[in-house]
This record gives sequence, C-alpha cells and structure tokens, in this order.
Amino acid sequence: MTETAVIFASKLGSTKKAAYYIAEELGADVFDLKDQSIIDLSRFGRVIFGSGIYGGKPNKLIVSFVQHNRGQLEGRKVGLFLCCAFRDEEAATQCERVSKELGIADAVFFSGIRKQLRKGDMPGVDEYISRIKGSV
Repeated sequence: MTETAVIFASKLGSTKKAAYYIAEELGADVFDLKDQSIIDLSRFGRVIFGSGIYGGKPNKLIVSFVQHNRGQLEGRKVGLFLCCAFRDEEAATQCERVSKELGIADAVFFSGIRKQLRKGDMPGVDEYISRIKGSV
C-alpha cells in the first residue's frame, strides 16, 4: 500500500479538522505546515495538500511548500483539497484556478465544511476519501 502524507495549512481550523479526518481515514501521516515546514517526502507515494481560501487565494504556506518541493513531488500521486465559503460555480472556479496555480490537477473543494464538521457529517470529504481509497 502506498504511504500517504496529508500536508495542510489552516487559519480558522476547518482545514485542520478536515486534514486530520482524511489522514485518520486513510491511515496517513499528517503535517501542519505551521509546525513543520521541512518534510522528507521520499517515503510517500501520495501527497495530499489541504488549504483554506483567503481572499481568493490558498494559504501562503501551502504555495511556498509546493513551489520549493516540486522535485520531491515528481513521480508521486498529488492531490489538493480546499475548504472554502463559496458554493457551486464560484467554488469550482476558485478550485480550478488554485489547482492550475499550484500545478496539482487532482483538486476538490469542500464548501460549508465548518457546519459539516460541527455535525460530524462530512459527505463531500467522505466521497473524496472513498475515491482515494479506490485509486490505491
């Protein structure tokens, strides 16, 4: 089985909660870029990045990490999840723009995640996890 790393940066807490949930469900290692900015990716076949959207942009820590670690990411399955306030077309447009900016084609967005996290019901996140498990 491919070892997975979930690497995130969160300002308001929703991305952090989603990252830990995803990591737990996948049996992945989880890294908070606020606490650790140097991560050896050599043992991970899959790397999933998580960020919120702030003023239309992803967290700067994620952008910086991806830019500085392009070489380590080559040959790995790389994914991205974004926690955002917008829904539908606006969220999809933001997700597509950030995905292109970071060079990560496999990207999804979770809107209204804060409310889902309070309820303990995360259907969008669970669908994402199922998709990842199915592609291992």
